[in-house]
Amino acid sequence: MRAELLRLIGEAPPEVREILVRFAEWVEKEIGERLTKRDFEAFERRFEAFAERTEENFRRVWETLDRLTERVDQLTERLDRLTERVDQLTERLDRLAERQETFERETQENFRRVWETLDRLTERVDRLVEQVEKLTRGLQRTREEVGGLARSVAYALENEAYRYLPSFLQERLGYQVVDRFVRTYLNGEEIDIFGKIRKDGQELFLVGEAVLKLDDREKLRLVWRKVEIVKEEFGGEVLPVIVTHMAHPEVLERARKVGILVVQSFEWI
Repeated sequence: MRAELLRLIGEAPPEVREILVRFAEWVEKEIGERLTKRDFEAFERRFEAFAERTEENFRRVWETLDRLTERVDQLTERLDRLTERVDQLTERLDRLAERQETFERETQENFRRVWETLDRLTERVDRLVEQVEKLTRGLQRTREEVGGLARSVAYALENEAYRYLPSFLQERLGYQVVDRFVRTYLNGEEIDIFGKIRKDGQELFLVGEAVLKLDDREKLRLVWRKVEIVKEEFGGEVLPVIVTHMAHPEVLERARKVGILVVQSFEWI
């Protein structure tokens, strides 16, 4: 019986062999020669069944361990890949952080330059504004001087008209001056040349406007407005006259059509 038991233990897997040896020693010690052959055979069958179950359990354990090992290997591989990916991301983050720092430095430098440029431009604009103000004041003075000069020239033209227009009207058109020509105001309207004239025994008023250059039809309407004022105030006939240094042909033709006498200064020389 002992030999048979040793044979069975020798055929068992190495993993359970030591356990079976200890179990066999315990059985031999406790039971000894009290076991009958029949009992031993029954024990032998139970032992073989136990050995088979144990072997199967160990087989399953090893299969499970193999699968776990494979799974652990897979997880380890995934972990390695994740670690590599994290390293790559960390490297990218480091590069991005470095780029951000560079960008911030460059941006700060650019803004500093922009503000310096703006300060310089503001200073230049202030100087330009000051110059423009000076030019504006100078232009205003020039306009005032030109305006004064224009008025002086206009008054000079009127004065020439007072001197030369009477003889021109008499010699060229047959009008005789009854009252000396004057500058006057009527109903708040300035009349440059105003006086009474006579032709063929008929007296009428002369309403004249002195303009340096006759190039605008609005000046014709201005004369007619003053004519209407004189008619409303005194009644009778009125001869409208424009005295000028130069007349635009188109405006001159229009004046003749509407009955306004245009006398250019070169005509009485």
